[in-house]
Amino acid sequence: MKIRRIALENMRSIACADVVVPSGVTLITGENGSGKSTLADLSLAWGLWGETRSASQRSLVRQGQRDMAVAITFAADGHEYLVQRKLHVTPPGSGAISDLDFLCDGVSLKAPVIAETQRRIEAVTGPFALWSQTARVRQQGGAGEFLESVPARRRELLRQIIVNDPQWDGWAKSA
Repeated sequence: MKIRRIALENMRSIACADVVVPSGVTLITGENGSGKSTLADLSLAWGLWGETRSASQRSLVRQGQRDMAVAITFAADGHEYLVQRKLHVTPPGSGAISDLDFLCDGVSLKAPVIAETQRRIEAVTGPFALWSQTARVRQQGGAGEFLESVPARRRELLRQIIVNDPQWDGWAKSA
């Protein structure tokens, strides 16, 4: 699976972002609180799997807003997929309303219920648990472990992230 594009609206500190992800390894840098973790971690976890670090999806919605949306475009097995997840926070005590769309090469794979659409997405992406195991370097503060490691450990950490990239052997030799 290769992420091609991440679009966010009203997610945590990010009011609006639309990022085209280039080929190869991508590094996201910025000041504390600028939205790096939201863009690189939370948007994918919530957008693709509906997962959050907190107990509530509501905590992801930008302060003062009621609507949040994430769109993830990715390629897998020769197809282009689009997952769009939206959340509308209703007045306090009333809950929230979710919506989930899933397209493959422009054709809708949305099921009548969100749980079935989620199963269809995971048939392509794999489960969240598998993805989260490779997210270690992306996490807040995880760069320190990478930067302070000896070259062999750096290669191992990168290998855990870039699991199936055909260019790995060339990168490993040049590292």
